[in-house]
Amino acid sequence: GHKVKEVSKGIVITTNEDDIFESAVIAKKALKEELEELRFHFNSLDVLAHQIVGLSLEYGRIDLKKTYEIFKRSYFYRNLSYKEFLDVCEQLKQLGLIFLDSSIRKKRRGFEYYFSQLSTIPSLKQFKIFNILDNSFVGVLDEEFVALHGEIGSTFVVKGEAWRILDITEDKVLVEPTIDLEAAIPAWEGELIPVPFDVAQEVGKLRGEIAKLLISKSEEEILSFLTENYPIDINCAKKMIGLIKNQFKFGIPDDKNILIESYEDLLIIHACFGSLVNETLGRFISALLTSRIGSVALRVDPYRIIIKAPVKVEEYVKEILLKTDPKLLKTYIELSIAKSNLFEWKFVHVAKRFGAISKDAEYGKITLKKIIEEYSNSPIYRETLRELEVEKLDLERTEEILRKIQSGEIKISFIQGLSPLGKIGIVG
Repeated sequence: GHKVKEVSKGIVITTNEDDIFESAVIAKKALKEELEELRFHFNSLDVLAHQIVGLSLEYGRIDLKKTYEIFKRSYFYRNLSYKEFLDVCEQLKQLGLIFLDSSIRKKRRGFEYYFSQLSTIPSLKQFKIFNILDNSFVGVLDEEFVALHGEIGSTFVVKGEAWRILDITEDKVLVEPTIDLEAAIPAWEGELIPVPFDVAQEVGKLRGEIAKLLISKSEEEILSFLTENYPIDINCAKKMIGLIKNQFKFGIPDDKNILIESYEDLLIIHACFGSLVNETLGRFISALLTSRIGSVALRVDPYRIIIKAPVKVEEYVKEILLKTDPKLLKTYIELSIAKSNLFEWKFVHVAKRFGAISKDAEYGKITLKKIIEEYSNSPIYRETLRELEVEKLDLERTEEILRKIQSGEIKISFIQGLSPLGKIGIVG
């Protein structure tokens, strides 16, 4: 149906029960013509820097106040403070891209910078994966995956097999095969689109609804309900019912209930809050745990936060969720994220867009840490934090979730052992 005036038809193929629930909800929302919430970038300082240089090239010399007023006319910069604007101008002056006094004047270096940074889309390099046992080529990983998960000793899945990272060079990841599938980071599939909060909540509601129906209705009646209300086939409906039936004795994590289960050295927090909230909540919990017991490993998906720790952490997590002031969330997250691989990865792209790092620069971890320290509290540093908070986190909604947990609106229950939903999160 890819023609004008025709209706396109498609089939969604799912790989596990998580996918079935999520796809059913998204397909229903699409048929109801519901749109995903949009998140915008306001006061982007790297874009501001680029356009300031652009104005200097266009006018040759332009008054500071006039430049500021031009930006304030834009919807996305309507709340830009004069101090923020001046900080960016000062940064550009220090980088040798403009002359600055009571006006902004063009500088020769500004031409090269302006025309080499015409896009905010970063050019990502790829790392080749080699099996160290026989030096065979395994596949490739994107720069972001290496930045986020590329710790020596961590494991990941690619092409259906688990691999442990032994070393990372400038363009290679050296690995060995491992059978430790349960500890593996979810398979590398490129950058997945985050699952929105509303979709994850709807998945939770659907789980709860099936659980209620199982108490009073026959399986045939539940099958009819699912196939009538969601665009799914009978096989998917059976899988959904089977999962909730098997999960029943452990408790059903839904839109209003968090289930926390302990299994060996893992703590699995079932939370139907979507990718961004779970990422934020997971980093918040791991930051506070690290300050108490040392380093912990964290994995997150739209329906779970999985923590691997050397000791039992249920009581710590309970205290963190129920006792920590939600107003402190932003502070804890920013302190934690500023030390992360994710921050380093994003900082490089922002610094390049500012012209602080050349486009083809090569640098090691130690050099990069020194560069970040040098630019601490600069517009580049602040822009890195801002972008991460928009693209990877949801501070506002996570703060609201914490309040609801502490008021009892969202309930928490603890169990021992691995439930069917927990197994999906670990093995995928």
